[in-house]
Amino acid sequence: SFKVYYKPLAGGAHVDTLAFFMNSDSTSGDTVFLSGTGYDATQAHIEGFESSVPPNGWTLINDGGANGWLKYSSSSLAHSGDYSARIQYNSTAHDDWLITPQMTIDSGDVVSFWSKSGSSFYLEQMNVMVSTTGNAKTDFTALDVAIMPITAPYTAWTNFSYDLSAYDEDTVYIGFQAISTDKLYLYLDDVLIPIALDSISVPADTTVVSTVPAGYTLETFTGATSGEPSGW
Repeated sequence: SFKVYYKPLAGGAHVDTLAFFMNSDSTSGDTVFLSGTGYDATQAHIEGFESSVPPNGWTLINDGGANGWLKYSSSSLAHSGDYSARIQYNSTAHDDWLITPQMTIDSGDVVSFWSKSGSSFYLEQMNVMVSTTGNAKTDFTALDVAIMPITAPYTAWTNFSYDLSAYDEDTVYIGFQAISTDKLYLYLDDVLIPIALDSISVPADTTVVSTVPAGYTLETFTGATSGEPSGW
């Protein structure tokens, strides 16, 4: 087996086909279909919890009631995609946290997310917290004391957005703290955070394999609409 590394030159969805040749008795196909998403490191990142909860680089703290934040599979109950982060009721008050990676704030940056409750009879609450020091619970204070905690409505996904300009040039963590007691379900999805994504370096022991066998040249037919390539 072998790994394939691809460096996108632009953000967005990428789809391509990798063709390869092997000296073996294998009768399997000689093409691999590739797909992935490229993120612009200068733009905000949207976390949709499609891979895991907590996502890579995030911190999960499960205190209070026994139930904590989990990855929940349901396209009908996700704001987008097939998954969201969800926490289930417990008779003991929640003190459960999803905490972002550390990020550096510029003036005009915001944190934005979508949330909803699982029942109109059991509306859920949570705090949106900020820390300029670390990602332990005691490091955090409310992002906006005047409106915390927030209540997630039931009828539809609701967008919440908070200006981070007060933390210009600071490095911060954002924490989502579930605090309800004996309600039902709280959903969180599509969290937009102003974090620059690091590029993935190709491991030092990776062997670079030529896509063109020795003695051959690759004709891409670039710019040709008809006829034969020169020399054919």
